[in-house]
Amino acid sequence: MTLYRVLCRYFHSLPFLLWHARLPTLVRLMVWLGIEAGFITFPATPASSALLQAAHGVLLYGLWRVPAADYSSQASVPGSGAKAGHSS
Repeated sequence: MTLYRVLCRYFHSLPFLLWHARLPTLVRLMVWLGIEAGFITFPATPASSALLQAAHGVLLYGLWRVPAADYSSQASVPGSGAKAGHSS
């Protein structure tokens, strides 16, 4: 699969990932532009590859900072053994 096919499939999820990343808006825009510039460069150069790596590193850092949802307080958790409609 070529790099441009990857971009076509990945491009639509990038705004969603950036929206959920815990990053300032300016950094989100810089990450998006960096990924775009890295993918658009043809043929790939060491500088464009480094730009892609750095931009994705910042994106992953922003996504790792998002707190995990706490589902332990919900009454009906799938697989918890509680049957729907029955009270104990």
